[in-house]
Amino acid sequence: MTTPISSGKGPPNPPPKNPDGGEKPLQISWEVLEQAMRKPLVVERKLCKPSLAPGVLPEGANDWALDTPQCNQLYEYANAQGCYAGFMGYPRLAQLIQRSEYREPSATIASEMTRKWVKLASTEESDRVAELTDIMEAYDVRGMFQRCIERDGYFGRCQLFIALKGQENKVDVPLCIDQTGIKPGMLDGFRVIEPMWSTPQMYNSTDPTRADFYKPSSWYVQSKKIHSDRLLTFISREVPDLLKPSYNFGGLSLTQLIEPYVIQWLRTRDAVSDLIHNFSVLWLKTDLDTVLEGGDGAELFKRIQLFIANRDNRGLMAIDMNREEVGITNAPLASLDKLQAQAQEHLAGPTHIPLVKLWGITPAGLNANSDGEIRVFYDWIDAQWKAHYARHLKTVLDVLQLNRWGDIDESIRAIPEPLMQPSAVEQADIRKKNAETAQIYIDKGAIDRAEVREQLANDPESGYQNLPVDELPEDPMEAEMKMAAAMKPKSGAGSGAG
Repeated sequence: MTTPISSGKGPPNPPPKNPDGGEKPLQISWEVLEQAMRKPLVVERKLCKPSLAPGVLPEGANDWALDTPQCNQLYEYANAQGCYAGFMGYPRLAQLIQRSEYREPSATIASEMTRKWVKLASTEESDRVAELTDIMEAYDVRGMFQRCIERDGYFGRCQLFIALKGQENKVDVPLCIDQTGIKPGMLDGFRVIEPMWSTPQMYNSTDPTRADFYKPSSWYVQSKKIHSDRLLTFISREVPDLLKPSYNFGGLSLTQLIEPYVIQWLRTRDAVSDLIHNFSVLWLKTDLDTVLEGGDGAELFKRIQLFIANRDNRGLMAIDMNREEVGITNAPLASLDKLQAQAQEHLAGPTHIPLVKLWGITPAGLNANSDGEIRVFYDWIDAQWKAHYARHLKTVLDVLQLNRWGDIDESIRAIPEPLMQPSAVEQADIRKKNAETAQIYIDKGAIDRAEVREQLANDPESGYQNLPVDELPEDPMEAEMKMAAAMKPKSGAGSGAG
């Protein structure tokens, strides 16, 4: 296909002619059409060995764990089948999370999961609960879990290293989370390790019936071999075995998951902004022969620049009544806000986060609220915590108990605090109904007033948590009955006759 173009020295080149004198018909090949119609939402990435940061592997070591014959066969097989869903790479992910569209979803999920945190409780009488709570605060377990969950969203994987005193040179051997592996006073703390600093050292890729199939038994962390027992690996979006070597045995990051939605959002946002910026176009019909014939058109451009320099609501443009015409073309701006809002809603879709939580955008309309969406979001947060992170907190609690007392109290549990909290009015209504229910139980003889008083004293939300349990005030009804009995005249008593 030939398109007329300007030579820069004269008028545009005319279209090619057929031998019979007519113009050559337009022809487009099917290959060009197919290529033009292929517009992927994201950049296609073939599966390949991931690029590791310098220093992750020891000097002279080969990254055979990601470059085995089995891995190469998987890469070739997946690419031959059109599986262009390879790993984005840690440098690219680190670059993307500098944008709020990529950073805020992971940061919001991590902050919500650790905002109310957990409450320790025991099914038996235990004096360790309060002390263990203080120990968790001393080691900043809450802050470390927030960082791990954040980086799991940013990069697809994060690890928490259990650092023990005196075992700096023994980290390549397994660690038993019991009395034999951890003695009191051995814990040096926990370390958050981002995924770009580690890579698998060994794993089973031949026998799917074994428990360690595609599960690394040891890792290289900046050239140091560390057994997997000493690393708590956070992966909330695990990829299939086919993709694990390409992803450096991490999961799918939320950053990469929302990439097509962010691309669509940015394109819509920029298009709306450009349209608003250029919604009005002023045009002038005039004689352009001098320009089209190769002249410099100096007088025409001077005229246009003069009008632009003096253009305002008080300006006036004089035109030739026979050869010129001035007009304005306005682009319609109606419904642009709805189109942009829909693109932003689609961006929040794969994150499961309501817009009011993610971007601070409140719902529009009469009596509109986000209570239902927020409740669903909190239920999802609770499910994600139980599915991916609760087991790691159980391991941390076991390590803290072994370090403090030398054994593990299995009756202690970490219970997530509910994220949906009632308002002051709702709490007052709940306390009123609880009081009415307690009175019914007292009247039925199921409980007595001492038990109700003890419950009020032990409930931190009752407002009466400082009540002395051993001092029970007298029942008003019993006091009234005693007074009535005291005032009642004794039988047979009366005034004597003179």
